[in-house]
Amino acid sequence: GDYKKQVTAGFNALVRSQDADGGFFKSGTNNARLYTQAQCTIAVCELYGMTKDTNYRHVAELAVKFCVEAQDPELGGWRYEPRFDSDTSVTGWMVMALQSARMAEFDVPSTTLSKVGEFLDSVSEGGSRYAYQVGVVPNEVMTAEALLCRQYLGWSRDDPRLLEGVKFVMQFPPRWEDRNLYYWYYG
Repeated sequence: GDYKKQVTAGFNALVRSQDADGGFFKSGTNNARLYTQAQCTIAVCELYGMTKDTNYRHVAELAVKFCVEAQDPELGGWRYEPRFDSDTSVTGWMVMALQSARMAEFDVPSTTLSKVGEFLDSVSEGGSRYAYQVGVVPNEVMTAEALLCRQYLGWSRDDPRLLEGVKFVMQFPPRWEDRNLYYWYYG
């Protein structure tokens, strides 16, 4: 298409930044590491999924493998470092990456997805409101993100817990004065 040159340049930049284990993070604060991984994984999976170009397959597979292996074995989500701790924010981006992988017809282990559900259960209040981490008060931002994850994990659009969560989120419409782009994205 019209942007083939730009897309190719972007993909090549991602390839240059990916290490042998599939990770994309090179420098910056450690709290950006798995956010970076998730977002780069979304990009390469979407590119492969749209084109089925075999040149993109290995990069995407390696990225997905890194995400799966980085999951916290205890809590079931992701946070800033591979295999250590979980929060709803990073977990949401990782779930979106895994959903992009699934849509591109990559295998995502069912155990990985089950663990995500367990993590979401642990930060949930009644299945309809979600917190950033275990023991933290639920809020509309994390609830919006977690509800998207629940849909990707199989909740139907008429699941009572989802509908209750949506009612909660709807109490907090986006406000220009707040400019919480993170919430605007998920809400």
